[in-house]
Amino acid sequence: PVAPVTSLLECARRADGAAAVIVSSSKFWQRQGFAKPLQECPTVIACGEGSGPLYPTRKNPADPESPFDISEAMFSCESACNFAYTSSQLSVEDIDFFGLYDCFPICFLRALEAVRLCGRGESGKWIEAKYAQLMRTGTLSPRDFPINTHGGLQCFGAPWEVPAMYNVIEAVQQLKGAANGRQVTPKPRRALVYGNGGIFSASSVAILGDGSY
Repeated sequence: PVAPVTSLLECARRADGAAAVIVSSSKFWQRQGFAKPLQECPTVIACGEGSGPLYPTRKNPADPESPFDISEAMFSCESACNFAYTSSQLSVEDIDFFGLYDCFPICFLRALEAVRLCGRGESGKWIEAKYAQLMRTGTLSPRDFPINTHGGLQCFGAPWEVPAMYNVIEAVQQLKGAANGRQVTPKPRRALVYGNGGIFSASSVAILGDGSY
């Protein structure tokens, strides 16, 4: 164990890697003469950001051994998700694929709750139900679990400083129907990607679409 509730194998391992994304306006595509720009390339529907304290403070600042004061003010993922949902006028039922930051189990669990796949405090039971389905049927298809189909940080690895970018790339592949054996069916129309930094203190969310909105 590396912490009371986290083992070494539950920590995303450092890895070498690189990622790049080209973002352009639809007007640029039109000027280049592409016939169906919005259908050929996924689009950004909405974004949201949230921030909280960079580091937790101790309950007794004068005592260096005092426990840290971990409160809901530390977690910025909900505010980022709420802003993206509100500005896009969409809800969790409108999202077909989720790319969630999962450097540690607690990050993934809080992300499940933030994007509203389950209620507050229910993410553990939600995951256990999915695991029970896997054990019962022997498989869990991308359609049944349309989350981090590329493996996420826990399985794919975490090339610093771009781990969240792989969520974006996987979302684009899913929206284009180009994820091969990882493809969610029917092909997703919308995807939500989420990344955080610090101790939950900074969060960014983007909702992407396949152009049909």
